[in-house]
Amino acid sequence: MSVEIPVIDLKSVKKYYSRLNEKNEVSVLRGIDLSVYKGESIAVTGPSGSGKSTLLNIMGTLDKPTSGEVFLLEQELGTLTDDEISLLRNRKIGFIFQESHMLPQCTAIENVLLPTIPFPEKSGNDYEKKAQDLLDYVGLGDRIDHYPYELSGGELMRLAVVRALINDPVILLADEPTGSLDNES
Repeated sequence: MSVEIPVIDLKSVKKYYSRLNEKNEVSVLRGIDLSVYKGESIAVTGPSGSGKSTLLNIMGTLDKPTSGEVFLLEQELGTLTDDEISLLRNRKIGFIFQESHMLPQCTAIENVLLPTIPFPEKSGNDYEKKAQDLLDYVGLGDRIDHYPYELSGGELMRLAVVRALINDPVILLADEPTGSLDNES
């Protein structure tokens, strides 16, 4: 009998932020226990300022908890070096940020291809074909040479989705990904 192991597993995760010029700390996460399994989708809801983005950043290795343990794909992040965490993030996690975070000097297709730079084992042509196919799928195939300032908010969000998917992530994390999309998109 096999036991299913969580893709994301948080154990007693806490996060505090120090306040400037004060000795108090602001408690954002207070002992979060969360397990997410392969194929499972979860939504974290709550009011603005309740710690949703902080939790997402910790699960995505962009931030570290003050205390507690974070396991991604059976690896305890506290035991990994910064380089190992960066590699894990790039190869296994796709991010869709609330703000698209596109580089303004890069075209749409260049922004999509940025996460592929550390992967020399796959040819650039393979990635370019995949990027084009994904852009076509989300209705941006005719916008590949456009710069971010030439795209609408909804187009930028679809571009962010494509960039998050380009490396075939095992984990996809999204921070309010549909906020600027219409119902059809």
